[in-house]
Amino acid sequence: MSLFPVHMFSERTLRDVELIQGETITLRASAVTAAVVGALGTAVQILGERLVYTWILACTDVKTDAGDTLDVYIDTLFGTATWINIAHFTQIIGTDADTTSRFCVTVPANMLTTDLVTTDCAAGVARGVVGSQFRARWTMVDADGDGNFTWSLTGYAL
Repeated sequence: MSLFPVHMFSERTLRDVELIQGETITLRASAVTAAVVGALGTAVQILGERLVYTWILACTDVKTDAGDTLDVYIDTLFGTATWINIAHFTQIIGTDADTTSRFCVTVPANMLTTDLVTTDCAAGVARGVVGSQFRARWTMVDADGDGNFTWSLTGYAL
């Protein structure tokens, strides 16, 4: 028998997640999106327990029309009510392949720099900002009434 029980060395978070291991975060499970502006996913609470995040936008059904577009964003919460956009994936177009995927990595940036956070990131840009919660946000434009995209947004946190 060990002098130190295994649980004594556990590095568990306030959310009861093991810190030594990475953690998968789902901001949006795979689902179909029809035309919508500024839809919000359910916020996922992290409480600042992680610093590095790899995010993957995975599309599994894209084939619509060239005029149909999908813009996906990741927002993070500061304080109790201020959501800041930290990532804007490169736009998905209705003629992209069904298996189109995009990824980004967010990690805290140099604290000696400043960044205007009152506007969304440009397409294909991510900011080094980490708050207490994350959420997905998206806009889907349907050029002629028959478009939809099936996609998910997941992350892996370290």
